[in-house]
Amino acid sequence: DFMMKIGICTGVENMEKAIAAGADYIEVSNMKLAAMTGEEFEKVAAIAAAHPDYAYCANGLVPGDIRLTGPDVDYNKIREFSEMSFARLARLGVKIIVFGSSKAKIVPEGFSFDEAWDQLVKVTRIFSDVAAKHGQTVVIEPLNEKECNIIVPVTDSVKLAKLTDRENVKAHVDFYHLMQNGEKLSELAPCVPSL
Repeated sequence: DFMMKIGICTGVENMEKAIAAGADYIEVSNMKLAAMTGEEFEKVAAIAAAHPDYAYCANGLVPGDIRLTGPDVDYNKIREFSEMSFARLARLGVKIIVFGSSKAKIVPEGFSFDEAWDQLVKVTRIFSDVAAKHGQTVVIEPLNEKECNIIVPVTDSVKLAKLTDRENVKAHVDFYHLMQNGEKLSELAPCVPSL
């Protein structure tokens, strides 16, 4: 049986309001949580502890100053950030980590797109390794051409998931980006096994 869940993107501090409004879950911002001091994080962790697994998803995976493509990629920095932030997400009960991160992954002008794809495979495998420690799944979000120049159509999301070749990495569809790109739902049928 399949049951669609309705969630809302908001901070943990709004969890009670989301529950009262009837949302099935909330999707939190990883960047916001990662930027918190230890004391600030403990306060939101206490709120989340009262409603286990209600903070089900996380978006805003990587801030723009942590480069995922281009000449300034630092895989150690990416792993360190992932280790810290995914552990925090796990404490909140987050199971799904959405990898969009347009500012961090946009390919710099003049940089090879083939090399950028190779970098994104390496980066996604790092995310996969860290997420696996916490029983989390990474879903690759295709964006739209106004926001990013790589991983734009859903087929790119599927391609990156396949190239990463990890059980806990899947493709993702965001209907806002899908519509912005003029993609049609009827074109997604071949992608379904990867979603």
